[in-house]
Formats: sequence, structure tokens, C-alpha cells
Amino acid sequence: MMMTVLFSDNRYLPPLKRLFRQNFPAIYGLIKIIKRREHRALACLLQSIESEIVLHRCCKRIWDEYNQEIPVFTIHDSICTTPQYVEVVRSIMGNEFEKSIGLRPHLKIENY
Repeated sequence: MMMTVLFSDNRYLPPLKRLFRQNFPAIYGLIKIIKRREHRALACLLQSIESEIVLHRCCKRIWDEYNQEIPVFTIHDSICTTPQYVEVVRSIMGNEFEKSIGLRPHLKIENY
């Protein structure tokens, strides 16, 4: 339902989207305004926010606070590093997301 609400054209109103609109009219109204001229506008906005937090806040802080000694590589919304720095990166990402959006995300660790 959320993918449909957030990313579909405003004219597309399947039952679950109508249910969301009924239960969260103010949020739905804001989403509708953002997507008024181009339904992909919200997706672009959310991607911009994500890249601001991951690249310009998380990576910058890691780079600055650890004197460019922690290797970081980004892949979309992820930060890759070496095993010894995973917890440092996780902590900084959690802090920066919480400062930015008010919530600390659940971060999944994947080993490559």
C-alpha cells in the first residue's frame, strides 16, 4: 500500500490507497500536492533527502571525525566499510538519521 500511495499517479486510486486517504487525510493531502504535476516528484525528493543524509552527513562525519582513516564506499543508501569499522559506521548512521528525521533506523549489516 505504501509504495502505491507514495509513488503512483494521483489519479490511480485502488482500494488500499483510498483506505490510506481516509485514515490519514492530512498526510495523503501533502503527498498529493507534492505529486500534483509529476507523480515521480516525491520519489526524487525522497532520494535527495536520503543522499543528503548518507553522503553529506554520515560519510562526511566519518571522514572528518576519523581523519580519513575509515574507508567508506556508498552503494545507494548503504555505506560499505571494512569489518573493524562496522560499528563506528552503524553508530554514526543511526545518529545522523535520528538527528535528521527524528527516528533511528534499523540498519542491516551484510558481509561481502
